[in-house]
Amino acid sequence: MNKAKQWLGNTAFFLCILLTFLLVFEQFMRLPLGLQVLGRMHPLVLHFPITLASLGALGLLMPARFSLFSWARQAEFWNFSAVMTALTALCGLFLSREGGYDADTLAWHKYSGAALALLCGLLAWRLERGTIGAFGKILGAFSLVLTLVCGHKGGILTHGDNFLLEPIAPKTAPVAVANNKDALLYENGVKPILEAKCFSCHNPQKTKGGLLMSSTEGLRKGGESGPVFLAGNPDSSQLFALPMLPEAHDRHMPPRGKTQLSPTELKLIHFWIKKGASFSAKISQFKDNDTLSFLQKPAAVVEVLPKVAAASKKNIQAAQSVFCNIRPFFQDNNYLEAVVLDHPKYQATVFEQLDKLNTQLYRLECNGAPVTDADLKSIGKLKNLRELGLGKTKIKGEKLAELKGLKNLRLLKVHGNQLPAQSIETLLSLPALQKIYVWGNKIDDKTAATWAKRYKKIQFDFGSVPDTAVLKLNMPKAEKPQAFFNGKTTLDLRHPMRGVRVWYTTDGKNPDPKAKIGQLYKQPLSITKDSKVKFMAELDNWHNSDVDSFEFRVTSYQPIARRFLQPTDRKYNGGGDSVIFDLKKGPPTHTVIDGWLGFQSPAFLDVECDLAKQSNISKVTVCALAMDYASILPPSYIEVMAATEPGKWKKVGQLSIPVPSSGQYGSRFYECPITPGQYSSLRIVAKPVAKLPAWHGNKGNPGWVFVDEILLN
Repeated sequence: MNKAKQWLGNTAFFLCILLTFLLVFEQFMRLPLGLQVLGRMHPLVLHFPITLASLGALGLLMPARFSLFSWARQAEFWNFSAVMTALTALCGLFLSREGGYDADTLAWHKYSGAALALLCGLLAWRLERGTIGAFGKILGAFSLVLTLVCGHKGGILTHGDNFLLEPIAPKTAPVAVANNKDALLYENGVKPILEAKCFSCHNPQKTKGGLLMSSTEGLRKGGESGPVFLAGNPDSSQLFALPMLPEAHDRHMPPRGKTQLSPTELKLIHFWIKKGASFSAKISQFKDNDTLSFLQKPAAVVEVLPKVAAASKKNIQAAQSVFCNIRPFFQDNNYLEAVVLDHPKYQATVFEQLDKLNTQLYRLECNGAPVTDADLKSIGKLKNLRELGLGKTKIKGEKLAELKGLKNLRLLKVHGNQLPAQSIETLLSLPALQKIYVWGNKIDDKTAATWAKRYKKIQFDFGSVPDTAVLKLNMPKAEKPQAFFNGKTTLDLRHPMRGVRVWYTTDGKNPDPKAKIGQLYKQPLSITKDSKVKFMAELDNWHNSDVDSFEFRVTSYQPIARRFLQPTDRKYNGGGDSVIFDLKKGPPTHTVIDGWLGFQSPAFLDVECDLAKQSNISKVTVCALAMDYASILPPSYIEVMAATEPGKWKKVGQLSIPVPSSGQYGSRFYECPITPGQYSSLRIVAKPVAKLPAWHGNKGNPGWVFVDEILLN
């Protein structure tokens, strides 16, 4: 027992000293990946030491005659509290290195947590040497204050500055929109959505990813990953594109587990960006557009759903698969939604498994999936469905009548299927149907007018509104290509829709089937040399996709050893020095842990590398990033030195790169020709711009250079 007590005390002492040391020298700290993972455990363990310190403090404040609280006067208790508090503070310190937090609030949280750990250690030390009397009450009260300060500041970092007092002092509610001619589209339509779903992570106290969304200036500026919206182009805007990703995707926003954006909210954000992303436009300017009708009219009566029992985990797991995602539909009840995707492993039997979730299934989305008429019988058995998406599937309309049993169906999507009008009309008598998407089917103007007159309770979407009638193909996807390679690599192109034709070129021209430019993709392409492949998708009765491209670069030699003569920036260390010779292309942003090495002037890339044997080298290529909004410009100067004997360097090549006259974005390749020769070692230098140019928003400040890969040929 004495050994355990001694070990506990020594551990508490060591952790408190370590925590103090790291806080003093925090600016010099560089975290390996393992400690970054440990840092993210901070939210998992923080509640335990808060509970210990709070209970211990209350115990010290109680009169000594109450034996019930005698444990609060034991050194072992406070040593254990010191250990747990110090461990939690260390995790929090590591987590804070990721950035994105308000400096003042973080400082209060960080130093109050460290002070609490030291105070617990002090209490243990005093109790080891006898009772502490009245002084114990002072320390107990002080530890209670520190616990409250630390917890409150941590709550602000996580949930926003008004988190604690919001129930009794809520922020001013947004101006009512209905019947208000002066209501603004952003202020009264878009901003409340962002405030509810985004501000908790992107506010002045917690700017995750360098993005501040609670002010119009911050929203316009964007974050570390670039602008969050491109006026007029919602599909290329992160504000719309990231919420549209699958919820399990790493970049999906809001993060999994937080309240997601509803379809109506997404539609409004899409509309706002498409119409120019104006912060001053009034809603009344767009009063004829159905997209904003829910803002112009009094709020509809909210549907009161009957309570249902939770679905069994066994039934959910039976239906869940790589092509079927089951997730909660509402936060406060047991209803579910199922999303069925187009996937190589798709099986129509999924609808039989969903029948076991019949009671809880509120929405079924199969848009784009290979659903056929044969599957409609199984779908028609899901009697409790309120919403059903069958857009752009393989149904022909022959058995749509199988859905007539869906008496609770409010919303139906059958757009983009080329169905005959008479087959769709069989479903217009569904008693609860309120809205149906029918654009992209065989419906003439006369039929559309007849339906609108006959079925007045149903809102038809015939595709007349421009922002809902887009029939444009998505771009093909490249299946994990290797951008840098030795020998050869393969490019495999896929498109989620069946029947789509993919065209490509390798000569730098944009593929154009009508102009007979490019080749029809039939099988994976074998790449053996530096190439830029451009590709696009084509399908009859659809607009062609945009053109996408992928660039390949070959390297002839891989170093067997490397030495960095200058350290990388502690925050942008790429996940390890090996990234510049690992043949893996860095992500499109420098903020991802694994990918890019960053250097800010006057620091620069300076690396030596050894080859397995003397090799004939005539060219060194540096892959660097350009992101002007983040002060990342191309390198201003590249120099290559070579050696045939250790330490005997001679300059064999140099490349001066002009400072760009305007902003640039994306990765670039900079080829530095060198004097051909047989070399066993190379030293490569890449220097950033010393001062940002006059056109830059941070003109005069030191520039950054980010390097991903160095290729030797």
